[in-house]
Amino acid sequence: MNISVQIDPVQSWTKASLLLFFSALAVIFIFLFNEIYSYDIWWHVIIGNDILERLSVPETDIYTLAGQGRPYFDSHWFFQVLIAIAHRLAGMNGVQVFVLIIWGVTFLFTYLSSRQFSGRKLSLILMFAVSMACTERFIARPELVTIIMISFYYWFMMTHSRRIFPTVIILIISQSIWTNSHGLFVIGPFMIGCYWFSALLETLIRKKENILARHSYYLIAVIAGTFLSPHGLESWRYAFLLFTEAGPNAPDVLKVLGELSPTFGPASRSGIAFWFYLLLLAGSVASLFPGIRNKKIHPGRLLVVTGLALASLTGRRNIVLFAIVAGPYIAENLGVFSLTRKKDDILALIFIPLLFLWAVFPLSGKYHHFMNFPARTGPGVSPSLFPHNLPDFLNDINFTGNVYNSNFLGGFYLYHSYPRRLPLTDGRWEIYDHDELNFIRSAAGNPAAFQVLAKRYGIKGLLLQHASPEAAAILPWINKTGNWKLVYLDYAASFWVPDQNKMPSVSIIDPDRISSSHPKPRVEDMAMLAEFYRLSSRLNNYTVILEKLVEQNWKGTQTQFELGKTLIKTGELNKAEIVFKHIINDLPSSTKALNELAFLAYKRGDIDQAEAFLAQALSYDKTDKQSLDNLKVIRKMKARSK
Repeated sequence: MNISVQIDPVQSWTKASLLLFFSALAVIFIFLFNEIYSYDIWWHVIIGNDILERLSVPETDIYTLAGQGRPYFDSHWFFQVLIAIAHRLAGMNGVQVFVLIIWGVTFLFTYLSSRQFSGRKLSLILMFAVSMACTERFIARPELVTIIMISFYYWFMMTHSRRIFPTVIILIISQSIWTNSHGLFVIGPFMIGCYWFSALLETLIRKKENILARHSYYLIAVIAGTFLSPHGLESWRYAFLLFTEAGPNAPDVLKVLGELSPTFGPASRSGIAFWFYLLLLAGSVASLFPGIRNKKIHPGRLLVVTGLALASLTGRRNIVLFAIVAGPYIAENLGVFSLTRKKDDILALIFIPLLFLWAVFPLSGKYHHFMNFPARTGPGVSPSLFPHNLPDFLNDINFTGNVYNSNFLGGFYLYHSYPRRLPLTDGRWEIYDHDELNFIRSAAGNPAAFQVLAKRYGIKGLLLQHASPEAAAILPWINKTGNWKLVYLDYAASFWVPDQNKMPSVSIIDPDRISSSHPKPRVEDMAMLAEFYRLSSRLNNYTVILEKLVEQNWKGTQTQFELGKTLIKTGELNKAEIVFKHIINDLPSSTKALNELAFLAYKRGDIDQAEAFLAQALSYDKTDKQSLDNLKVIRKMKARSK
């Protein structure tokens, strides 16, 4: 059977087609080639290396304190081996190349599937739309295997030969790879099952028994492939667990994760991927009508697309599952239409300059700023998010003992310290006892409970990422108790040791002494450090950072308002008034800023001015409760003074 990838000869492409092809490819590459910022990649690499060295898949956890000795179902082991090999070849740059290759092949299959029914230009445009809907998943995660397999299965089942044996072998091998790489491998049997059901309908209607027999062999092949794993039937149980991690029934500890937020929720709608997803969703529905009218709907592919569309509704991270098949499906339904070569070239010439304009978005850094990604287009690991100088610091002071860490940094700590030192937890939520995990989380906000936790795990250090839930719970009380001292601080995290620590090489540091692995901090770095100062009640430092953030227009009036409120707390009322007036200049209808100006006017004894500000606020919103209540107070004061 010939299953080689058939690409149109370049000689047959028009100049417009070639220009569109290279333009789309360049823009996709610019979005795809990001600095690594995934929290999980660190433990994936370490566990993959461990598997290569031991030549066995771990069955119990040996990588964290909270999971020590608990059953560990490593459904990602084959992916971890691949990523560890890439890391051994070229470090984190090798990991980036691995990600680029996976996505490149994925989009190739997407294009080839579309090309079966549509012209080159529409296929390229749809490929671009699919890639933009996937931008939030351009990270080194095991789901990459699911993504490439969906695109491969979709193309393969559309173009495969009628010869049964080669197809069965390919499906068994590919499904086995999928099963040992990611828990969503069950999508494979689902996709082949959709084709089997389509064959069943055709057999019942047209009496073509050989079609059903052939697809029965294919379905048996992929199901057999799911059992070619060290875990056997347990793989299916874990797959079900993954499906429960998204949606309203997810455990509380997982609901705070952005990638598991609702598909149509505010967090998802704030990203560009959602709007391309919505475009593909609307296009898939709209394109059904010409397909139905011309009787070109393939029942199997309709079931695949519908099923993955439903899966995409369960959580933000599952948008990509639908996007991969939506582009080719739209192309198939629109295949009944054809454009003249001249109109086809005009379509390309309109789209090409738009692509170049779109490329400015990531190249300028505005895309990453907009998405709150502490990364940029380029090689290597993001200098933000991770305390890059901390591993050397811990080695220099010969730190031994266990740490309580922000979960986000568990993998990073493991990567640099294994097997000498272990984190308390990392991103493998499923391996921990949920009651214990809830205790660990709740103890962070209670100094007495935290002492119990520290004693239970022999905690000798605290590693707190500034923007983490753990830091939000611990930093407000840690200075008040005096039981811990700050010994390391950078733009990403702080490290603390017990006050009674006897190591002479460790001393308390000034919070102004910031360690940095990059000489020019990014705006995201300053925003994270601002969180440390705010949570630690170091308001003077906090004010300085906020002023810098305002200069760089970080989150607009939101940061300005925070600066103004902080200046009031520190007694710098004149400066605060200037800040709130700036807000009013930019946003005259800001009732919150007008209320703050009314308060400042009241503080300096100008009751009439305070009343005027409140009246101005009510002119924009007559129902604003804060303005109404404050105005009543002001008028009562004026009445008493008369």
